[in-house]
Amino acid sequence: MRFLGCNNEQMNWHSDFWKKLMARNAGEPPALRRLFYWSFACILVGNVVAICVALANGLWTFTDAPRGVSWFRCECQLRDRAQNDAKVQDQIRVAKARKEFFEASLSQSDPSQNPYFAAARARMSEEEEALKKLNAQAELYPVKSLKDSLWILAGVFLTPVILSFCAGRLMLIHGARCFGADGPVRWKTAYWVFTGVGAGSIILPPVLASALAHGGTILFDWESICICPGAWFSMWLAFIGLGMAVAYPSCIIWCYSRADKMPAPLDPQAPDGCWGAGKYVLFLQTWALAIFIFVIAGSVLYIDISATAGRFTIAYTAPVAVLAACAAVVGSRLVWNGIAIRLEYQKSLLKLGKTWGEIQAQKPPPDPTIGFLGDTWWKLPATVFGALTAMWALTQLLLRQGVFGSH
Repeated sequence: MRFLGCNNEQMNWHSDFWKKLMARNAGEPPALRRLFYWSFACILVGNVVAICVALANGLWTFTDAPRGVSWFRCECQLRDRAQNDAKVQDQIRVAKARKEFFEASLSQSDPSQNPYFAAARARMSEEEEALKKLNAQAELYPVKSLKDSLWILAGVFLTPVILSFCAGRLMLIHGARCFGADGPVRWKTAYWVFTGVGAGSIILPPVLASALAHGGTILFDWESICICPGAWFSMWLAFIGLGMAVAYPSCIIWCYSRADKMPAPLDPQAPDGCWGAGKYVLFLQTWALAIFIFVIAGSVLYIDISATAGRFTIAYTAPVAVLAACAAVVGSRLVWNGIAIRLEYQKSLLKLGKTWGEIQAQKPPPDPTIGFLGDTWWKLPATVFGALTAMWALTQLLLRQGVFGSH
């Protein structure tokens, strides 16, 4: 019965949490919430139209690569893609033949009559390793059909939308506790800037990796500009919607990180024992680290989905790089606000007395930023080490996928 009671409490807590997450927030501008809904609508409409155009062009599934279009640089690039694909397939056939030859050398009844017997096992291992690399390279050249890409579409679009919604709602809930009903203001400029930067970083990589690529790996799938321009331009609406979705939490935390949100003046008699800045500093500390967690989680999922599908090159790191840059800018603003609170705290101490003894005699509360910035602000124990650990994990994933290698 006791354990049953604990389970009921946990279920109630989870139920209350999701209700708060989904409920309207008093401080959220109604227009901002509507824009998030519009972002989801843009993603849905863009994908549906692109899929319909692809189906009309027979791109659901196919054996031979589609002919594509001849304008722009597409004819040259599609020819290079076909030649690269044929070249890799020839190399695979040769590697398989060599592997079979050395396997046969190991199975001969009289090894002394076979000059390749001694080196056969080592050479066979070399051919197996070469085949792995060639097969991985071969995955880059076939044109992906719509049927093979549906699960990629779901992952690439749903993951950032869900993470953006959760991040934005949590920011608003925490912001309401810290700032009351005073939600994001003057948010429109920040919102549209984040939308433009985000959408641009998503639209540009496929162009760089296909029609504008020069030699090496040239990626094409059913929605590429050189395969089905109608589907490609339809997907722009979905990409813009994705930029709008990511801009939702970005503009919220941007507004909350403005200097006018800082509590002033600091009050040593404040009931929180933190000079009246306890909730604000906790907000800074929480989101200086949380924004990196959300960015890294989304980036890792995006890279993993794209790399699993075999459609990832250095050009596709643009959205990840832009997200990391935005997180660094907003995180720096949060850290700077913490530094400003510390400087204000030091000024407030000087007003309590002319000597340290006089100040200590009044038993002032400790520095409210000590848990955030540490005893010396440049250490930033939670923020810096957490962010660096996450960045290190992302870099290791990129290296493991060979993103920074030559293609």
